[in-house]
Amino acid sequence: MSRAKLLVAACFVVFAVVAAASATASADWMVGGTALVGSAPLSNALVLKEGELVVTGVTTLKCTAHEITVTNGSIVAPDKILASSLTFNGCKGSNAPCDTIAGEKVSTVPIHGVAKLDGTLNTYITVLPETKTVFATIAFTNAECPLIIGGGVPVSGTFSLLAHEGFDERLGHSVLVFSLTNALKVGSTNAEIKGVTFDIKLTSNKLWSFL
Repeated sequence: MSRAKLLVAACFVVFAVVAAASATASADWMVGGTALVGSAPLSNALVLKEGELVVTGVTTLKCTAHEITVTNGSIVAPDKILASSLTFNGCKGSNAPCDTIAGEKVSTVPIHGVAKLDGTLNTYITVLPETKTVFATIAFTNAECPLIIGGGVPVSGTFSLLAHEGFDERLGHSVLVFSLTNALKVGSTNAEIKGVTFDIKLTSNKLWSFL
């Protein structure tokens, strides 16, 4: 084999190794400039932009409170996130008879997720319920709501979190909440989370990131 061909082959091998390493590269939660050991508690989340839960063809649920209550929330080394519950307050449906919600709040069951890099800048997390597939139960108070089957209406599936520039050490990170197509159901009806954005910090007020 000529020297030119050997050089091309060597370059190809190096490129393949680098590409494989990049594809499997992992990242860690960082707090105060060092890799997190153990866990770090999260504060409640400040709502930056109100979004909605659209239940296809039935109703649109909006929660207008400026804070999402995060109960026992934490980031856990090296790349996990946990919470006993997330509570969305000031919630109301847009269309009768699925318009009124008991207590005007929706709380999740215990949840968990694993963070990963989205490109080189952002942090992406798929959020799952700790038990089975049901995230929460919405208690519509009007028995004529077609979503109700024997009581409250289960919300099942998965949703996602995207922290813009999560690699950057900051006190608070802006996080978009959304659901992928066909990833979420309310009862047996397809649903979609749209447009919710919140800011969240550590209770220690330390700078944190994911890189």
